[in-house]
Amino acid sequence: MRRLAAGVARNYSNILTVVLGSASLALEQVTNDPSVTSALRRILRACNRAAVLNRQLLAHSGQGLVARRPCDVAEVVREAVCAAAVTGPPRTLAVKLDLQPSVVIGDRAQLRQAVVNLLLNASEAIGHEGGVVRIRTRVREIAEGDLTTPVMASVPSPGRYVLVDVTDTGPGIPPEVLSRVFEPFFSTKYAGRGLGLAEVLGVVRGHGGAVVATSTVDVGTTVRIFLPTSASPA
Repeated sequence: MRRLAAGVARNYSNILTVVLGSASLALEQVTNDPSVTSALRRILRACNRAAVLNRQLLAHSGQGLVARRPCDVAEVVREAVCAAAVTGPPRTLAVKLDLQPSVVIGDRAQLRQAVVNLLLNASEAIGHEGGVVRIRTRVREIAEGDLTTPVMASVPSPGRYVLVDVTDTGPGIPPEVLSRVFEPFFSTKYAGRGLGLAEVLGVVRGHGGAVVATSTVDVGTTVRIFLPTSASPA
């Protein structure tokens, strides 16, 4: 399925490049007819939205263009919290960052967007009545058999990881729904919602990590991502 998503995204990208390029050139040459320039700008806006969706498909497949550099996960989380704080329903964002070095090799922009997706998803789970979204980072050595609770999406191999936990105080997710939350375009709200958690899973897998989701009805949900640590300085 991921290979199919990557193949579709890459072929779609080739088509989109032609449309974007042609519309941009036409806009430069047509300046006297407001109706034509307005139509061309609408085409460009639609193409740019389609390009964002295309990048999400590539991220879901784990084959997006990744600029891999050493980056501090704590800094990535700070940036994501700032971005998420100005959107979504009312809620309290509680942040706890580990003092240990939390450096990984990865694409800073993709990782930041993955964390933003988790924060917005947790905020939506709370709804407009308000609640608390907690995000925490820590470094942990994972040994064989450490994870004995039911997990979703993927399980980390033994090794040293930076963990990012996003927990909400929402209504929780029943087991039959939790098993599907990482499916592309799956939503309990309405159909065709987006890639959300599927994009998170693709980004984390593309960085050699794993994702675990746990939930208790009437208590809340936690999504935890595991990213392999690096000894390189950020």
